[in-house]
Amino acid sequence: MGRAFASASLEMDYTIDFADKAIGYQRRIANLANGRFVRELCDSRTFCRRADVEMMHEAGLALGGTYDNAVVVDGDDVLSPGGFRHADEAVRHKMLDALGDLYTAGAPIIGRYTEE
Repeated sequence: MGRAFASASLEMDYTIDFADKAIGYQRRIANLANGRFVRELCDSRTFCRRADVEMMHEAGLALGGTYDNAVVVDGDDVLSPGGFRHADEAVRHKMLDALGDLYTAGAPIIGRYTEE
């Protein structure tokens, strides 16, 4: 569950920890002022496990997903060609997801958001 605190600018502190070693533990702290969002987050792709892809396809979901527009992992291995764009692309994408959720507040968020 995320928490928000007062801050002079939009900051994020986000941590993930996945059993798949290809993702593992990742933490990123970022002040998103002065174009940092564009430089560091916006190119981060969604990611999933190969078993999840198979389950989604069997249910008729995620049919447009490819190894090029999402990062697919299987334990220690990254199956998408070229691998991750950034060593911590998974946590960057989770930050991007959280920003999208915060955007639904209907006003600019100026504060520090943490996901613990």
